Amino acid sequence: MLSNNRAIHFYIEVIVNGKCIKFLLKKIFIVSSLTNDGIQRQHQQTELLASAMEQMLVAAEEVARGAVNAADAAYRADISAENGEEMVGEIIVSIKDISQVVSNTASESEQIQQVNRNLEKLPSESHQLVKQFVV
Repeated sequence: MLSNNRAIHFYIEVIVNGKCIKFLLKKIFIVSSLTNDGIQRQHQQTELLASAMEQMLVAAEEVARGAVNAADAAYRADISAENGEEMVGEIIVSIKDISQVVSNTASESEQIQQVNRNLEKLPSESHQLVKQFVV
């Protein structure tokens, strides 16, 4: 009977161990499923992160292009301002020259008017001189 008891005991151990193994296998399956789900979520998040980084890179490149364009436009504006400043200086010199010419012309015009006034007096003065010598 001892061997029969041992067989029963062995049989009970096999059943209990089998149930434990079945329970452990269910737990392993659950953990495996959860791990797989976590891996899939992490993969999706990694793809989202990669996509976001790519979009940020594209945006950074656009900003860089805009900065280069702005710097170029500022440089061109600076050159235009320098050219404009030179032109204004030349215009000021020209205006001064024109002012001098106008001033000289006004002075010459005054001199011409004086000569005309003197010429108008000539006939009456010459007439008087002629009378002095003729008489």
